[in-house]
Amino acid sequence: MASSNQATPSIPKPNKRGDYYPLWRHVQKISRCGGGGSWEWRCNLCHLLYKGSYPRVKAHLLHDAGKGVEHCSKTIDPVERRKYQSEQDEADRLKIRHEQLAQATPQAPNIEPMIVQHARKRTANQLTQESSKNPTGTPSVQESRIAKLVNMQGREEAETRVARAIYACGIPFNVVRSPYWQDMVRAINTTPKGFKGPDYERIRTDLLKKEKALL
Repeated sequence: MASSNQATPSIPKPNKRGDYYPLWRHVQKISRCGGGGSWEWRCNLCHLLYKGSYPRVKAHLLHDAGKGVEHCSKTIDPVERRKYQSEQDEADRLKIRHEQLAQATPQAPNIEPMIVQHARKRTANQLTQESSKNPTGTPSVQESRIAKLVNMQGREEAETRVARAIYACGIPFNVVRSPYWQDMVRAINTTPKGFKGPDYERIRTDLLKKEKALL
């Protein structure tokens, strides 16, 4: 029976949330080649040079078959290879958690607190009575409190969804300090209702060309 004190290899962890491809850190990216995330890269361990995307890096270091790359000579030892496998396993678990979180995210809620529901259901007679008591037409204290509560809840919900997107996509936290982030938020706030954002194809083609032209 194995001893409980048996040493186990350290398990490196992804350096940031959303790092689903940790083994890129063990190769040197030299230049892009084609699309789909393909690079010319050199292994930092055995120094062999290859071309391809992340699955080939993974196959090289973890000795996976069928990817057309030679296995790394520095990870032949199972104990040594386990260090890199542990990195990938942790990243895979992280990705699954984020995917589960994204699937569990409900649609934009249409739930209002009881006080807001009550305010929206007031009868015309009640509004008329309030109007007669408040001929200036200025909002009552109760109405002001309700409006403030609705705004606070909407802001909290929006911030929660923004944060969730940052976590799930592995975006560095300091992006919110960028002036481009604030410019984006201002633009969204002033965009007509119904704006859904650019799609994947437009982001990688038309909008990218437009930004490059400004450089």
